[in-house]
Amino acid sequence: MHIEDKVFDFLTKKENFQSAFEIHQKFPQIKDKLIVEFWMRVGEEIKPLIDNAKWEFELDESNILHKYSGLYINITDIMGVGFGQLAGGTDYGIWIDDNDETLNRERILEYVRTLQGLEEWNQSDIWPAYKLLNHDFSEIRTLVEIIPENRDGENGTVEEFAKTLFDFAKQYEKEIRKMSKMTKTK
Repeated sequence: MHIEDKVFDFLTKKENFQSAFEIHQKFPQIKDKLIVEFWMRVGEEIKPLIDNAKWEFELDESNILHKYSGLYINITDIMGVGFGQLAGGTDYGIWIDDNDETLNRERILEYVRTLQGLEEWNQSDIWPAYKLLNHDFSEIRTLVEIIPENRDGENGTVEEFAKTLFDFAKQYEKEIRKMSKMTKTK
């Protein structure tokens, strides 16, 4: 008997079928809530870290599940670091305000390619340096990592993500401040 047959036999027993069906129906909502709570916790973990740095924190709580969602540490009013695509194949890196038209994005992209550690990172007009994390929030492996017993506490995934972004911001703050002054006229 194959594993699928065993699962089928178990789930189609009279005493199991209704519960299995209800779990199946509720799972998308449970998954969404798990993802939203995770990113809210990461935000709570980041806020005290950035107080002394005088950076700003940004997370649109109502938009976490959207394809273009993000959690950001704003180092200047037009640039910072962040996580993008919070409910899918999440990436992180340096971002530029996509509404700012004064920056010389071509010059910024060239400059980023000279920065140690970022030479091989992906680039776009909005993300001059970004790379995918080894966490995809549409996969079970990542969802297991963010259930409450794995996400919270010392060395949990909340702390890991907050520390990753904060350390990245500290490492590249000087360069980000320099890039935010690279306007089309300078």
